[in-house]
Amino acid sequence: MDSNDYQDVPLKGNNYSSISFPQITLYKANLTQDVTCNTKFSGLGVQIKKNLTETSRTCLALTDRTCNFSFDENPNGYGGVNPKRGSYAYMAILTNTKSDGTFTEIAARPYSYRSSLEYRFDVKRDALYVLNVFMVQLFAVNSSYNVNVVVFEAVSNKFYKSKYNNNTSSVTDTDKWEAISSYASFSSAIVYKTLLYYYVFDVNAQKLLYDLKEGVKTSCPCGCNGSSKCGSDLMKKYTFVLASINNACFAKELGRMAEAQCFLEKIPINCSPYVSAFKC
Repeated sequence: MDSNDYQDVPLKGNNYSSISFPQITLYKANLTQDVTCNTKFSGLGVQIKKNLTETSRTCLALTDRTCNFSFDENPNGYGGVNPKRGSYAYMAILTNTKSDGTFTEIAARPYSYRSSLEYRFDVKRDALYVLNVFMVQLFAVNSSYNVNVVVFEAVSNKFYKSKYNNNTSSVTDTDKWEAISSYASFSSAIVYKTLLYYYVFDVNAQKLLYDLKEGVKTSCPCGCNGSSKCGSDLMKKYTFVLASINNACFAKELGRMAEAQCFLEKIPINCSPYVSAFKC
């Protein structure tokens, strides 16, 4: 409403000919998030699932349920899947860097780069993982692209990086375009936007905690009063693993990513609750 604008409203009667009211203008309201499908991914759901085909791996499932929203364009309501979700292509890569500098790159299971709302990664060990989401514009015929610009071509279902400036060639021209799929290729190229999300992955550690707790119950049916050395040792290991997880999470919240990774590396692999936590 603009209170400076008025309109005269004629009234019937002998005493008054008209009275002025503020002119009211109604504007259509839109709750519109960035076309990047919610830049902060505040609605990104995280699930940890065991891999049914290989017991040594665990599945990290990430689901984006926020997406671009407006009253007109999203019949599913706020937080629902947007029909125009495919305006950009998404490349999701999970990475981890150990304290000794070892770098690991994990690609998500096959998914639609334009319309998928879930990314599943098979991981083997506890660590601080970074979800790298590279958002790439769709290739448009007769458009001009500069060197190192990445585009997504729907027919081939691939990402391409331009080798030259003012590139108007088709992506099938291997002299002008290079197909890319690795973390190194995307991180050194020009993409629409890069998003990073950190996750403390401790599924194996949680399994170890469960085994240790069950071992304590078995060896100390009387409540661990100190008479059972086995139960006492298991409780120490349980406390150690739990403290490592909590310290890793706390370090992550403080932005101390290197320290979070180090805490997680101290957690032993889940081989047996009766093997030393420092040698397992």
